[in-house]
Amino acid sequence: MSAQDTGPLLGTRLPHILYGGDYNPDQWPERVWDEDVHLMQEAGVNLVSLAIFSWSRL
Repeated sequence: MSAQDTGPLLGTRLPHILYGGDYNPDQWPERVWDEDVHLMQEAGVNLVSLAIFSWSRL
């Protein structure tokens, strides 16, 4: 696959590369949440799955 093959897909459906991960605030003390968000922003994170393990508590 060449860059030409992926160009339209990235250009129209995804305006930029997604960079992120899972974050589960229930596994961390509340006092570190703001710092965690700051560090993610500093690292360029633009996508986060939030509290994916919390569904069992519903």
